[in-house]
Amino acid sequence: MKLNRGFSNVYDLLIETGIGDGYLKPLPGAGVLTGDLKKCMMDFLDELPANYLDDSVAHKLVIGNALFAVGNYESAAELYQSISKEFPTNSESCFNLALCMSRIQKPDLALILLKGLALERPSFCEIYYHLAKLYDLMGEYDEALDNYVATLALSPAHVPAIFNLGLLLSKLERHAEAVEKFNYVLSLRPGLANAHVNRGVSLEELGNCDLAMKDYTMALAIDPFNENALFNRGRINYQQGRFEAAKSDYSDFLRLSPNDPEAFNNRGLVFDALGDEKSAIRDYDGALLISPRFCDALNNKGVALESSGDLNGALKLYLDAIAANPSYSAAYFNAAKIYVDRMELVSAEDYLDKAIALNRDHLAEAIGDEQLGWLIDVQGLKYRTEGW
Repeated sequence: MKLNRGFSNVYDLLIETGIGDGYLKPLPGAGVLTGDLKKCMMDFLDELPANYLDDSVAHKLVIGNALFAVGNYESAAELYQSISKEFPTNSESCFNLALCMSRIQKPDLALILLKGLALERPSFCEIYYHLAKLYDLMGEYDEALDNYVATLALSPAHVPAIFNLGLLLSKLERHAEAVEKFNYVLSLRPGLANAHVNRGVSLEELGNCDLAMKDYTMALAIDPFNENALFNRGRINYQQGRFEAAKSDYSDFLRLSPNDPEAFNNRGLVFDALGDEKSAIRDYDGALLISPRFCDALNNKGVALESSGDLNGALKLYLDAIAANPSYSAAYFNAAKIYVDRMELVSAEDYLDKAIALNRDHLAEAIGDEQLGWLIDVQGLKYRTEGW
């Protein structure tokens, strides 16, 4: 049968992008192709006549892979299933069908297919890699770890497996091991910005903020639009008192992601530290516009209003924060201070009791605070100062 021109274009684009005409090699993300490449593939598929598919397994695989590549997983799955029904031992259709099942949120079916395929093709590392990803997604972390290890036993330089194993180790708070995996990734792919970002996260957790800063800065040198690197570097700059640098990082982040309430809140804290109360309140309002029950922003705006003398406005925000999250201890603590100022001592004692019950660290704060220290003395409040 003479090849249709549209089919040739589909085949060529699959090969050019590395997706392949047999076993799928999908790129990271929910789909495979994006932007102009996706449009191009869809145009090529539209050129195919409705009756083009013949009985050739090779042709069906190519078209199934193209459908997968543009995110049409259901249609791709139908083609793979038709191959598997006629040729039950065809491993390409089985593997590709498993990837479709994963994308259409049927992980149990994907697991059955991949585990069966592993018995037939025990040396094919991609089976274990996708099993690991599925187990990770399902929260079965021991199984995920075992399958990442199996992948790397067959293919020691499998960068996506090493990277994802690093992420999983970080999730499990095994940060020293995670750093080792990201080190290995970067030895293989020095220009991988997200490996720097995630190594930085684990280094932070290990208490090495200086090395984490170097990683975030390196990530931004590779990819100036890396949102996670900007956000994380902004956080460390704030924590270490580099407020202008923190403001710059959060501002750059918000230009890329203007609907992130946490970034607005954090930049508000930076403005507070810089003594720019008006800008701080504007940013807290920005956070609350996006997320009206965001406790940190409610509490932080309350602190800003309290500093400006608006105690009633501050108290309302503290109570709103408590209503949004009854376990938010800082809001109870701050409300207690205002109740002392208003000489509503019963309410002050009640809110202080709740703050300390939720977070024992508030006891030392209260003792050192002029208003709450006075309340403890005048009311004769008794708190154990030793540990629990």
